[in-house]
Amino acid sequence: MAARVCNLVIKFLLFLTNIILWLLGVVILAIGIYVQVETGFSDLSLGSVLTSPAIVLIIIGAVLFVVGFCGCFGALLELFPLLLIYAIILSIILLAEVGVVVYAFVQSREFSATFESLLENYIVNYYNDVNLRNLVDRIQGQLLLCCGVTGPNDWQANAYFNCSSPAFQRCSVPFSCCELTDGEVINVQCGYGTLDTSNPDSMLGIYQIGCLSTVEGLFSNNLYVVGGVGVGLLVFQILNILLASGLAVDVYRENKEIKAIKKQDKQEKKAHKQREQGKEKV
Repeated sequence: MAARVCNLVIKFLLFLTNIILWLLGVVILAIGIYVQVETGFSDLSLGSVLTSPAIVLIIIGAVLFVVGFCGCFGALLELFPLLLIYAIILSIILLAEVGVVVYAFVQSREFSATFESLLENYIVNYYNDVNLRNLVDRIQGQLLLCCGVTGPNDWQANAYFNCSSPAFQRCSVPFSCCELTDGEVINVQCGYGTLDTSNPDSMLGIYQIGCLSTVEGLFSNNLYVVGGVGVGLLVFQILNILLASGLAVDVYRENKEIKAIKKQDKQEKKAHKQREQGKEKV
């Protein structure tokens, strides 16, 4: 009786957490697909996986959808295959997260260089994807208040903003790099000519610090908060893996017992039938 109550509690916890996860995956997946459809699939390529926010949302949404679906319906219907898939996928994700964290600490320079290279790729592809452009502008102008990866001059890597470009945006930075006072209306041309070294005052009015330094500063200043969130996520995943594994083992045992009972009943019916046939012959 106690074991059955324990299983019901586990089923409820798994169902509750994973129905939320599943619905979240559905929402993120829908948003990603909608944004990608609005943008179009004509320029979609393998290299756009990391540079397109829509593709990233689709991948994250799909993973959450599959994990939430397997955990939710596996617990609700006590389906051993779904519970097994859920535990395996969650374990793989957990190992991947631990691997990334360990790599970031052990190979901090290489990790920082990889992250910096990814951000530089965003700068290069700024005009190639409208969703990426909106994301970069939101990060620079609203979230982090920064410009470029290490500084404004990083925008020289973009073919349009480079000073050797024939485009009218040459020697410029995006408008999201401009410092704004409260209530000031955004001027999309405020970054024009700011990379022109012939004018010593050209960079006045734009953010001088790069986004990489800002992110590193946020992590160092909120190290305990980041660590707490990471540990909480780790505990949540481990707990769900243990609950799903325990429920899967119980379901497997119950299914095995049911099969054994059915097999025994079948054998007894067969033996009984043989006895009846023997009596009839006599």
